[in-house]
Amino acid sequence: MISTLIDWIRNLFRPSTSEQNLAYIERVFDLRIRDKQLVDLVGVHRSSAKQENNERLEFLGDAVLDLIISEHLYEQRPRADEGHLTRLRSKMVNRSFLTDLALQLKMHEEYEFQKQKDLATELIVGNAFEALVGAIYLDRGYEITRDRILGLLRDRVRLEELEERLNDPKSRLLQWSQLERRKLEFRSEDIGSSEDLRFRSTIVLDGDEVAIGWGRNKKNAEMDAARSYLDKVDKEVKDG
Repeated sequence: MISTLIDWIRNLFRPSTSEQNLAYIERVFDLRIRDKQLVDLVGVHRSSAKQENNERLEFLGDAVLDLIISEHLYEQRPRADEGHLTRLRSKMVNRSFLTDLALQLKMHEEYEFQKQKDLATELIVGNAFEALVGAIYLDRGYEITRDRILGLLRDRVRLEELEERLNDPKSRLLQWSQLERRKLEFRSEDIGSSEDLRFRSTIVLDGDEVAIGWGRNKKNAEMDAARSYLDKVDKEVKDG
């Protein structure tokens, strides 16, 4: 009886879901969303018992983020070709990147989610961040959404570092395999033959060995194998 009364008193003074979520948005984005229903819908996962969930907002937020990042890269890299811009954008809007960003912003701790109990919030927070972008866009428009998103990214993303990773042949190959849904594996071994070519790395693509690389350590051998395979693919494309 007493414990029930204590819980009731705690709930009485606990902020409502809308107030908690509004406070989070104000802290992270320095703005207030006027539509409280949108604010709460952001946290409604499809695994909840609710009839309406955040998937439509997620769809919209994904498109808005694509446009914001595309426009930003177009302005920041005036000499870059379409392929380079596309690869850079994919680094900034993929699920892993958005999940990491949302975790840095503590969305999984401070935003109120409605979901299946045994579903870890960390697994869905990237999607929810996209939904939140969609909600901000609907409530405040494109320009404010763009300014707030770029403000967040400015302190956390350096294009130069992303470009360094893009020029890394192993990263390029891994990204390609993910986009094409191909099974890629590096099998590396210490063969102890010489100091300069001590390690050998074999690339296995969908079960087939497609390239071999050599190096004085595992990393160099894998880079050499990736470079060898990419050169081979480029030659095949050029030869028609």
